[in-house]
Amino acid sequence: IQITGIKVDEDALDKLDRYIMELCDFLEIFRIERCLAKGSIQSITLARCELDDHVVSKIAKMLQSDQWQCLRSLSLDGNPSISDEGAKSLAKGLAENKTLEDLSLWGTGIGDEGAKAIAESLKQNCTLRNLWLGECENIQDTGAQALLTCLESNKTLQQLALVCTAVSEELQNEIEDVVQAGRT
Repeated sequence: IQITGIKVDEDALDKLDRYIMELCDFLEIFRIERCLAKGSIQSITLARCELDDHVVSKIAKMLQSDQWQCLRSLSLDGNPSISDEGAKSLAKGLAENKTLEDLSLWGTGIGDEGAKAIAESLKQNCTLRNLWLGECENIQDTGAQALLTCLESNKTLQQLALVCTAVSEELQNEIEDVVQAGRT
């Protein structure tokens, strides 16, 4: 499912959630495998949709629910109103989700506190392989250091993008070295 460049508010997100559940019910009536339980919807992109922290908290709750446990990729790129509070909500969902492999938050308003929350969730999450935080201009060395520290316990993460952030080049290089050295 890909929605790009239009505003997605809480009402629209509720409708999407209901639509997917109704589709699953419809398929089940005909004894076709449940779409989400068997992995039919694996990727959702909500890029440049004017998402805010309130809507992101709803997405985070969806990540925790059973019907979304086959989701492999979530992209919320280009939503600068997603702040540290939104990242903290996502971190809660990420900590409980057991299927998400790719999370892209490119060009959001996430800063150090949000990066720290995500880093903390990665201590529990063992499925996320790619985390894209490029162009999150509010992430500085403090947030990046938390992400680097989490790499000691999380051996699953293979890509961590922090380009075009306020993270020092030295720390970015250190993160890149750790990711490349510990993952094959």
